Amino acid sequence: MALEDSEQKQNLLQNIYMELEELAPVFETDSVMQQLNEIGDQVATLQHEIAETLPQIQQVADVSLGDL
Repeated sequence: MALEDSEQKQNLLQNIYMELEELAPVFETDSVMQQLNEIGDQVATLQHEIAETLPQIQQVADVSLGDL
């Protein structure tokens, strides 16, 4: 009887483990998506900063070429 109980508990734990294993990618996906969203925000910020700086770089380049 105790052996049957032990086997049932072991089977139950095995089933729980298998279900948790199936759910793991869902949680990892959420984490990856959050990281991708944060990186996307950082990229957008950098693109904005670059776009703001480009006219100044163009002016410096124009002045430098004008001196040649």
